[in-house]
Amino acid sequence: MKPPRIAAGYTGLAFAFLVAFAPSTRAATVATDDASNYSSFGAFAASNLGTGFGSWTLVGDDGTTGNEGSYLNTTSKAISISTKAWGFYANAGHIMEGRRAFTSALSAGQVFQIDLESDGVDSGGSPHSPPPGSGTVKQFGFELRSGTTSRFRFYFRGGDSNCKYDDSASGVDTATGGFPNDASGGFRVVFRLLTADTYEFTVVKGINGAVIYTSGTRTLGGTAGTTIDTVDCYVNSAGHDCYFNSLKIGYG
Repeated sequence: MKPPRIAAGYTGLAFAFLVAFAPSTRAATVATDDASNYSSFGAFAASNLGTGFGSWTLVGDDGTTGNEGSYLNTTSKAISISTKAWGFYANAGHIMEGRRAFTSALSAGQVFQIDLESDGVDSGGSPHSPPPGSGTVKQFGFELRSGTTSRFRFYFRGGDSNCKYDDSASGVDTATGGFPNDASGGFRVVFRLLTADTYEFTVVKGINGAVIYTSGTRTLGGTAGTTIDTVDCYVNSAGHDCYFNSLKIGYG
């Protein structure tokens, strides 16, 4: 995914998010990794590449590649870097997770970035019970965690019109943007930690760099005062391949 175009007219928070990882920025990057660093990405094991992140932990509910797994996609998805993205899949009743610990927990003022898209998310039927995920509905997305507890979750559920997120509230609807697929260019989510328990985030559409959602200041879920130290990219019974890329932590 190319860095979003900074269009005229963006000011304040939206502009700050957009420039956080633009090519011309001088902001310090604490951690970075993307799929272009990889020549392979196993179904349940992968190398620890990039800088500033811990090793990948790739976990399926039953460890059977016919049901769930991960791989290196090289078909030039919208969020791909040099044709590559991390691909995840989980069929009905199954779940796949790609967890990545941070070498240092997020501190106030730091920004976390991730790109995501999907070929589709089925609706109906029985998904795998969470965690991860928001309720027993087929979905894909990511969680920012303290240990194994989600403090922030961003996801798309089968049958919905737009993405949702969970923090101290559940199922908050972005009410805009639609589905993060190839046609939309995928979505870039940029999350800024404000204090131990407050944050803000924005969603950028890859096709045109447009800011489609800005949260304003909100309160994290989970246990108050606990640090964010892990990202979990997950697919719960989506029935279609889902993709992630361009992990970064820095200062906007």
